[in-house]
Amino acid sequence: MRRRDFITGLSGALALPVAAFGQQQRTTPRVGLLSIGADPANPVNFLPFLQQFRALGYIEGQNVILERRFADGQLDLIAGFVADLVNRSVDVIVTTGGREAEAAKKATLSTPIVTVLHPDLLEPVWHKALRSLAAT
Repeated sequence: MRRRDFITGLSGALALPVAAFGQQQRTTPRVGLLSIGADPANPVNFLPFLQQFRALGYIEGQNVILERRFADGQLDLIAGFVADLVNRSVDVIVTTGGREAEAAKKATLSTPIVTVLHPDLLEPVWHKALRSLAAT
């Protein structure tokens, strides 16, 4: 009798983690958007990214949470913004430049960091690079 009770108890204990795992709900992804230059009222730097996000089926508030932190040119706000995003446990931090990415890199080793650039902002860089190549 004891052997049967032991086996029944053991099989119940082994099944418990599987049942608990099966009941876990998938959480909504949290994406941190971070920019020094973006205007909170009109984040031009992120528009292509946000448009592509929607095209891929991600709808803010439905199946993705966007944590927006735009400094509107105030570099001193970035460290606090990064700390806030890390504390909110975002799944990824998306930045619009190197300074933001560097600040994020200093704040976390576990959260992925992605940098996006608006194509219109790159145009002056490409023209300068082409002029430089033409001069050689």
